[in-house]
Amino acid sequence: MKHVLLITVLGTAPGSAPAADADVLATFDNGLEGWGTADILGITTHVATGGNPGGYFQHDNSELQFSILIAPEAYLGDLSGYIGGAFPFDGILLGDGGEFFNGPAGIPGGVFLDYGTIQIAGPAGTAQVDLLPGGTTPSLDGWQTYSIALTGAAWGLSDASFAAIMTDVTSLTINIEGLWGPEVNGVDNIALRGATLVPLPGGLALFALSLLGLGAVRRSEPLSHPLTVDRR
Repeated sequence: MKHVLLITVLGTAPGSAPAADADVLATFDNGLEGWGTADILGITTHVATGGNPGGYFQHDNSELQFSILIAPEAYLGDLSGYIGGAFPFDGILLGDGGEFFNGPAGIPGGVFLDYGTIQIAGPAGTAQVDLLPGGTTPSLDGWQTYSIALTGAAWGLSDASFAAIMTDVTSLTINIEGLWGPEVNGVDNIALRGATLVPLPGGLALFALSLLGLGAVRRSEPLSHPLTVDRR
């Protein structure tokens, strides 16, 4: 009589942060989900249809203020479990009455004015990355997905410095300012995604591989006797 032995081994690499319990995702299907803006004169609206898919966050800054989205509490705190994962969001340009500009070209605030600039800050410092350098704007023709890896290298920092910031994040913002002047932007599916694979310590990895060699186990004696490996 043959019996199949199934064993699951769970673990994390020595010294690494625990894996994130779950992704954090704002689909905006039922509202703005706590996201706000530094543009106090702008008009933020939840639009129930036309997103990617479902609802989306619409921001009209025709009053010429800067469009900086501010993350809610769910995107703050100890985010070290997301290191090695990604931070994506979807964007679309819905109205383009303004003029093209490039943030660093003598405009106060510099590169922070470029569309797609993400900033993470906390007591340990600030990490900032520009996903669309050179003043590039999102498309008028459809939704586009932008994503940045949550690693020190992707943000131009050492792993240690990035990890220190991610341990206590007090502010996370996304710049959706693409034009100098009036514009309307849509944003959808802002997410914190954990790494898809959690590495095993070397010893556990070898142990797991050795278990794969145990195909079927035969019980030829009463259960009180040792199990023997069927090598046929």
